Order: sequence, then C-alpha cells, then structure tokens
Amino acid sequence: MKKPKYHFKSKELADLFNTTIDTLRYYEKIGLLHPIRNPENNYRYFTSSDIETLGIVMELLRLRFPLSEIKELVTTRSVDQTLSILHKEEIALKQQISQLETTLSSIQSRIGFMNHILYETPLETIQLQHFPERNSIKISDEDIEEDIFEISIIKYMKENSITVPLVGACDFYALDLEHFLKTQELIVRGVFYYTNDDHYNHNYTLPAGSYLTLAFLSKKESDLSYKFLNELIDYMNDHNLTPKSDIYSFYMIDETESSNKEEHIIELQVLVSV
Repeated sequence: MKKPKYHFKSKELADLFNTTIDTLRYYEKIGLLHPIRNPENNYRYFTSSDIETLGIVMELLRLRFPLSEIKELVTTRSVDQTLSILHKEEIALKQQISQLETTLSSIQSRIGFMNHILYETPLETIQLQHFPERNSIKISDEDIEEDIFEISIIKYMKENSITVPLVGACDFYALDLEHFLKTQELIVRGVFYYTNDDHYNHNYTLPAGSYLTLAFLSKKESDLSYKFLNELIDYMNDHNLTPKSDIYSFYMIDETESSNKEEHIIELQVLVSV
C-alpha cells in the first residue's frame, strides 16, 4: 500500500495535539476522523485532512462546544458552515471574556477588602463609620460551631445553587446586645457570610447608617471579645449613642486567609443613632 505523502501514526498525532490514542479512536468511531489503514499491519495513517479536522475539533472543544454539535459542524462543512462556526466561536469567546471580567472584578474586590482590613483599619481603636447597605447571606438563625462553618456555607451554596467566594470574604455573627447588657453572656442570634463582591445572590441586607466599630487581633478571642464589647458599650454610654442593632462580630481575617492565628482580626460593629 502506498502511504499518503503527509501522514501521522496514531501516537504521533496524539502527541501533536496533546490528546490520547483512545480519543483518536473514538473520533474515528463517531465519524470525525477517517484514517487510512495499512492492510498489511492494520496501522492507521492520518492524513492532512484528519489533521485539519482535529485542529477544528480541539479548538471548538476549548470553547466548550458539545461534541455532538462539533460533529455536525465539521461533517457538513461549507463556506456558510465555516461562517457559522466563526460566529459561534465569537459568541463563545465573548461569553468567556464576560465571565473572566466578572471573576477579575470579584478578585479585585476581595483584594481591596483585605487591603482595607490589613492596612487601613486601626486596631483597638473605636471609630464611628458610615456604611451603605451591605448585602450578605444568612446561613443560620443560631450559632454554628467554628469547625463546621465552612461545611455549612458549602452546603448552603449547593442547596441554593449559588457560588460565593471563600477567600477574601468573612463570616460574621449577630450577638444579642440586650441579653449581653443584662447578663454579660454572649448569645448568637444569627450567622452570616459577607463579601463586598456583589456577584452573588444574597438573602439579607445590613442597613445603611453610622456604625461604631472596633477591630482587634483575636489571639485570645473569648477574653478580648468581652473586653472590647464592654469598651463599645461604655463608649456609647459616654457619648449618648443609642444602639439600633445587635452587635455584629466580623471575622475579617481567619483560618481561610491565614493559618497563623497571630494574624486573625475580628471587628465589632453596632448601628447607632447619632
């Protein structure tokens, strides 16, 4: 048998396109590739036509075209069909660009959030800050053990078919202020998840307004929480500020961002009337 002038064996073609011999055999089986067989040894020889077809197939696969649609486009190729392929590629690329821009915006938003906490938030200093409405996700009406928080948010995402970022965001807890004032006991009235990235669905909104805030390193979280909670309360009393919400305890930097507990930061926030 006279071999074609330009030919590749299965392994050579598979290596050229970073694919497998089994994949080539499957494409042959469904009619995408048409290698010439040597009757003496049954070797497959792929021609330039197969190489051209495989190049188109791999390109469309990278654009996430389904194989069934790729087969239809390739096997009925014409000028009109080629234009159709190019238009479909254009649409697919624009969709990918849009998705990448959304992802980039999300990452930049989270970088900005972390930089603000790390470099612009003074520690152990009470501040009066104005915040706009802040969207968040309410995970639970009661406390969740720290060890299972990440599992809880992942389960919540799956149950509600949503995706939210885990790195560069934070969980926060609503602490019953009235109960704390009476008993000095911390009661959690809600567990939430917050990021300043708006590219996700939310089910809870923190109201806009003036918040008294106090951030601190959480190396001795329990003791410090009580200490700084009482400092916030004393400040409100001394400055005739009336609390309009529970106290929110934001875990700004925790195990998700750093395994070093020396770097963990909690910020307490309470909405007040000025």
